[in-house]
Amino acid sequence: MTKKITLNFSDDIYRDLVRVAKADGRRVNDLVTILLSEGLRFFYCERPIAIKKLDSEYSQKDKDQIKKNEELENSEGWSRLDYEEKKAKGWDYVSEYLHNEDDFLNDLEEKVKESVCNQEVAQ
Repeated sequence: MTKKITLNFSDDIYRDLVRVAKADGRRVNDLVTILLSEGLRFFYCERPIAIKKLDSEYSQKDKDQIKKNEELENSEGWSRLDYEEKKAKGWDYVSEYLHNEDDFLNDLEEKVKESVCNQEVAQ
C-alpha cells in the first residue's frame, strides 16, 4: 500500500521549485522526494533523535534479553541489588529507541530513493 504526502506551496514557491528541478534535469516530484530523503539524514546529523522501535525492529537477541531481564526483575531481592550485581546476574539494558547512530535514517533514505526508482520503472 502506498501513501501520498501533499505539500501546499504558493505559486511563486512552486514555480521556483520547478525551475530548480528543471535546472537539475528532474521532475519537481522527484526533486522533492530526493530533498526529503537526503534532508532527513542531513537534518539529523547533528540534531539528536530517538524513534520508538516497532516490535519487528528488535533482534532475536534483544527479545531474548528482554525476557531474561523481566525474569530477573521479578526475582526476589532484585530491587536491593546495585547495577554491577544486576549485570553480573545477566541483566543488560535493551533500548526501546533507535537513535542517530543507528542505520534507521540511512535505510529510510534508501527506501525513499528506491521507491522513486520503482515508480520510474513502472511508468
